[in-house]
Amino acid sequence: EGGAVIGVRLRSPGGPRFAIRGSRSGLFFAPSILSRQIESLHITEGESDASAGFDLGLDVVGRPSCSGGVRLIERLVRSLAPSSIVVIGDRDEPGERGAFALARSLAILVRDVRVIFPAGPHADLRAWVNAGAKVEDLNTLVLAAEPLHVRVVLGGPHGR
Repeated sequence: EGGAVIGVRLRSPGGPRFAIRGSRSGLFFAPSILSRQIESLHITEGESDASAGFDLGLDVVGRPSCSGGVRLIERLVRSLAPSSIVVIGDRDEPGERGAFALARSLAILVRDVRVIFPAGPHADLRAWVNAGAKVEDLNTLVLAAEPLHVRVVLGGPHGR
């Protein structure tokens, strides 16, 4: 709640991840985003992709999994009121499905919501940044992505 640390996750040099005993799942972000105006919020899948976003200098929040943290992110977005949101999904079927589902839920809160995936063969933002991606590369994908549009239908199933 409010940027409090509720857990610690680690990744071994070989890649496996684990959490310190007693850790709970939540969002991964720098607490400094809570105290300033955020123009564009980037949302990633997981802590290592969030860390890659930090390395690029982005205002970023990592969700706990490809489908987790939706309500927490919605609450954070309401609090931050960013002008735009970029959901950076993992390049696999669950990651793509989760990225678009999250983006649709946020498109009713923020007018400019876009979904992108790492360029080339890279599975996620961490792998892409490790391969040399720069913030300019990411921004090129963001500018090429179409904002999601929400269609509002008023009335019940029979147009009442």
